[in-house]
Amino acid sequence: HKVETLRAKLSGKNKELEATQKYITTLRETIERSEREKSLLQDQIKSLEKSRTHTIPTSSVVPSQDNWVSPDEAFALKSQIFNLNNEITSLKKQVQEVRTSKLLQLQAQNDMLNEMNK
Repeated sequence: HKVETLRAKLSGKNKELEATQKYITTLRETIERSEREKSLLQDQIKSLEKSRTHTIPTSSVVPSQDNWVSPDEAFALKSQIFNLNNEITSLKKQVQEVRTSKLLQLQAQNDMLNEMNK
């Protein structure tokens, strides 16, 4: 009786361990995805900052403060980029859904025409 009880407890703990390992894997994937997004946004910010500083006339020896992105502007740009990326992802998903729907409609029409021609 004790052995069966211990086996049942062990089985339960193994299931908990598997669930926890799956959760950790999901968290790691989320972190990796977030890191990739963060890197992308940082690259976009650097690109924006470079394009803004390249507008300095070549005759200028000391760049003007107006040509630099403040931390608040950088944060606003990062937020805007993040929101735009979310919107792009959503739009891509919508486009894919519409494509799938249209493809199914065309396949159904094709099947119906093929049946009519038989």
